[in-house]
Amino acid sequence: MPHLSVLIPTFQRPAKVAACVASLRAQVLEGLEVEIIVGLDGPDTSSREAIDRAWPSSAPHRATPAGATLTVMELPKQGYMGVRRDILARATGQVMVSLNDDVELCPGFLAAHARRHLAAPGPAIVVGDSPWKVHPGDTLFDRMVRETSLIFFYDQMYAKAQSLGPDHDWGYRYCYGLNFSAPLDLVREVGGFADHSDTYGYDDIELAFRLRRTFKTPVLFEPKAAVLHDHRYTPRDVIRREYNLGRAAWKFAGSSREFALDLFGRDITSECELAYSREFVSRERASAMGLAPEFVALGEVPSGLVAPTSGAACVVRALAQQFMLLKRWLWRRGLLDECDNQPTREVLIGE
Repeated sequence: MPHLSVLIPTFQRPAKVAACVASLRAQVLEGLEVEIIVGLDGPDTSSREAIDRAWPSSAPHRATPAGATLTVMELPKQGYMGVRRDILARATGQVMVSLNDDVELCPGFLAAHARRHLAAPGPAIVVGDSPWKVHPGDTLFDRMVRETSLIFFYDQMYAKAQSLGPDHDWGYRYCYGLNFSAPLDLVREVGGFADHSDTYGYDDIELAFRLRRTFKTPVLFEPKAAVLHDHRYTPRDVIRREYNLGRAAWKFAGSSREFALDLFGRDITSECELAYSREFVSRERASAMGLAPEFVALGEVPSGLVAPTSGAACVVRALAQQFMLLKRWLWRRGLLDECDNQPTREVLIGE
């Protein structure tokens, strides 16, 4: 079984990172050698203390024929991309496992990642399943997040995985930083994670793009490598996310041109494209802002309003499609703001 290096960036989310670490400690290793490296994005006493409680330094790991170690690194404040780069430099394993701090590992998670790499015909990226945690007061917006491609494309993977088979290559767009693994030496050979300080988005799929371009690594879906994703997006969170993705797109188009051309199918930095974005943002502003109140209101609508019948999935998907104009407007607004070196807009729609 390969030696795994589990990498987790975190900052000021002590309860979540503690739950993640505790679920790692509860894994049955089945002969695996595992090192866990948690990177603190700046001084973070509360997270360090929470990790110590979840995994006391004197406590033996459960079922450790090979063993597991936990290292916590306090790093300069730089954003999660820089933290991932720094903790990657410390890793010594054969396979890197990338996790977010807000996931809780299901039984057999580590072994499932390891076995999938052993079974693959060559170097591969393995993406595990990451179902969303259902919280009290579940809303229709929560269902949109879980059941559509509003955030991730897991809904598409669920729908097609059985017919396509376990060896289907999903492509780099399906590689998610919250739960994937890849050969560590290959990750290093292509330059590791991108590092755009204080930026959100595209770093995971951009790394997968470089791995595929250099080593032809397929992206394989492994449902048994599952985590529970404890991240509850609100509508305003998604509004900020789409805007920030637009800003990130501009940065990656400058630093990884081939990736951006492939991802977007065009040069988003060209004068023609920028002119279109400016015209779109101006022309569609009223329509986008008109959709925003309804989008925000979905965060207060009980999920049971759409009964769980055979046709419910179609209704939820149609509801999500209604707000595509708002998402596109926010993304282009972020793209233009980054292009024009404007400060981040904290208020994007009326409060």
